[in-house]
Amino acid sequence: MQRLWHLSEGYRATYLWLPETRRRIVDEHAAIIAALRVFDLDAVVRLCAEHRSASEEVVIGLLAAPH
Repeated sequence: MQRLWHLSEGYRATYLWLPETRRRIVDEHAAIIAALRVFDLDAVVRLCAEHRSASEEVVIGLLAAPH
């Protein structure tokens, strides 16, 4: 896991500078934590999948943009 985290550091640094991305990430993390607090496993799984998908879309969009 640590190796994957380090390998993705460049991508995270690239898309985290976008204010709308940071706000979305904070909101998504808050929703995941809220679901964890009430032990709603279905919501946790769904929210985590949505979170990964949204982050993936941002990174793919940044990589596909002309430089």
